[in-house]
Amino acid sequence: MFMENKTKPGTVKPIKIEKANIFMELPLYVMIAFMFIAYVVLHEVMFSMFAHADRQLFEHNFWDSYTYQALAWLDGKVDVENYSWLEIARYDGRYFVSFPPLPSLVMLPFALIFGADTPNNLLIAIYAIITACFAYASLRKIKMNSWLAAFCAMFFVFGSNMLFISTMGGVWFQAQMLAVLFLMCMIYAAQCNKRVLAYAMVALAVGCRPFSVVAVLPLFVYFTERDISEGVFETKRGIAPKKMFKYILEQCKYLIIPLCIGLVYMWYNYIRFDNPFQFGHDYLPEFINSPDGQFNISYISGNLYKLLVYFPEITASGFNFPMFNGFIFYIANPFFLIVIIKVIIDCLKKRFDVLDILDMAAMFLSLLFFVLEHKQGASEPTVLLTLALVFALLAVVLFFVKAALDIFVKKRVGMMRLVLVFAMYVMLVFTCYHKTLGGWQFGARYTVDFLPLAFFYMLLDGEWKLKWYEYVIAVFAIAFNVYGAIMGQI
Repeated sequence: MFMENKTKPGTVKPIKIEKANIFMELPLYVMIAFMFIAYVVLHEVMFSMFAHADRQLFEHNFWDSYTYQALAWLDGKVDVENYSWLEIARYDGRYFVSFPPLPSLVMLPFALIFGADTPNNLLIAIYAIITACFAYASLRKIKMNSWLAAFCAMFFVFGSNMLFISTMGGVWFQAQMLAVLFLMCMIYAAQCNKRVLAYAMVALAVGCRPFSVVAVLPLFVYFTERDISEGVFETKRGIAPKKMFKYILEQCKYLIIPLCIGLVYMWYNYIRFDNPFQFGHDYLPEFINSPDGQFNISYISGNLYKLLVYFPEITASGFNFPMFNGFIFYIANPFFLIVIIKVIIDCLKKRFDVLDILDMAAMFLSLLFFVLEHKQGASEPTVLLTLALVFALLAVVLFFVKAALDIFVKKRVGMMRLVLVFAMYVMLVFTCYHKTLGGWQFGARYTVDFLPLAFFYMLLDGEWKLKWYEYVIAVFAIAFNVYGAIMGQI
């Protein structure tokens, strides 16, 4: 991993890690065993309380479009039957799964063996455990104690909405859990300087959750800063601009496989919907019948209000939380609280320069004005929405101005912290650009999509030593999400 170079503020240098087989360490296997037992217990508790047979760990959950898509592929077809209980798109008189195809590919061998009764509840729990394994490996790469790394990796999964998601093998949850798994693999591959693999993992994540494409930006900056730390661009005057342009072109070789994966997605979309960029959601009845369609600027304010402000009602019987559209994301996923505190600390320690802080201020103000625009409750767009859009545009402009100044004026690149904050901001806004924030959930499951970027941020200083409040947040997060995973099955 990288840490700050004390002799050159804003740049990074590699930490030398002793060679060891991280994946053979005892704490890792203890963590795996504990997580698997936890899933067994959770499913038994949920079944005993609510008697939903399809919630048992070794049973098939029927909210699974990917199994039906895999079975259709085995029959040589891309279209499926009209399963009325699933989100099936209708186009040109045929029916199609309205989600990106990668999870269906993962399900293919299981559909071949088990037919329509794939063990999807078990598989999604395994996806979550593998995600924790990559989190553990990344933490060990920055020299975290092995037992502490096991605890933090488990907290990352069980202390977030990933726990609720990973208890049920429904179509929406499989896509999210696999996307997070691929992005966590991306982070570990980046730490190991496996560039083709890292970019390929982003491409696979896009095949589950398209907005994952945003991860390409921090990944490119990460590799660029790594090369700068090794003197790739250094001249007596700093970074040579001509070398930088040549370097950017040279990086294209690492994108060949990811681009090929992307072309496969586009081909598959085209043969179904005559549009290489159409995964099918636009042809769902809920969006066909919506006057503003699937994506619209008018959705941003209301969705941001739900994610940033709306807190579930507390009653004598517990939390009265909405299953549709969710609630305040940093309570449902307290790992974000740790990252927010870390960003503030980094500002106080001057790890961000003035332009970084101005850019983050623009991001914050845009979110604030979006929320205020919703609270005003006007039926038509107001000046607050205009201000929100102006500050959003300003945040984008300042980000690229910062990049240009670092490369061509300051002759260095020191953007990794800012680029991760910016990438999370972009994913948050584009998530809220969607008509809904998802149905049937505890918390704010769409924000799980950018938890890997938040995790990446916590690795930037090298060794991460947990502070007392981080332990408190971790314990609360796990307890809160265990409660949500159980009560969310009602």
